[in-house]
Amino acid sequence: MAAVVDLVLVVVFVLVGRASHNEGPLGTLVTLWPFLAGLVIGWIGARAWRT
Repeated sequence: MAAVVDLVLVVVFVLVGRASHNEGPLGTLVTLWPFLAGLVIGWIGARAWRT
């Protein structure tokens, strides 16, 4: 559940950021992928830290 919340918040962050810079939705995936990569790395690091 926490992963879904993280993912939704990152997507909202990217959409709001693109809108505030007057950029269209077509480049959303280009903007989104580095944040998703960081999110996945963070999840992996957090899981490794717990074990």
